[in-house]
Amino acid sequence: MWVRLQNGIQQDAEEFRRSGGECKLDHVSDNQVRLLNSGAGIAAVITADLDAKTIEYRYEAERDSIAVPEQGILTIRRHGKPEQLYSADQPVSPEQARRMILEPALFPDLPTDQAVA
Repeated sequence: MWVRLQNGIQQDAEEFRRSGGECKLDHVSDNQVRLLNSGAGIAAVITADLDAKTIEYRYEAERDSIAVPEQGILTIRRHGKPEQLYSADQPVSPEQARRMILEPALFPDLPTDQAVA
C-alpha cells in the first residue's frame, strides 16, 4: 500500500509541475517523502510506519506568515487479501488519500470544504 501511495504522489507531483506549478518531491528515506510547493511555501511530509500499519502526514510552513493544517494519520488494515486505507475509521481509496494529503500543500487556497471531497 505504501509503495502504491508513493507512486501516486510522484505522479501527482509530475502532473502539478506539467500544469505550471512549482513543487519538489524528495524521497527522504524508504518510509518518508516530502513534497514542497515552493510557490505556496507549504510542504507535506508523509511517513509510513509499516510495522504499526500507519501513514502519518504533517505540514510544514516554509515562511513564518504561512498557516498550515493539522497533521493526520491513515491506518492500513487487511480485510481479506487486499489492504485498505482508513481515515477516521472510514475506508478511503489510495486516490482519495492522496487528495486528502496533497491538496492542502498543492492547492492551499481552496476553501476547506472543497479541499477534501
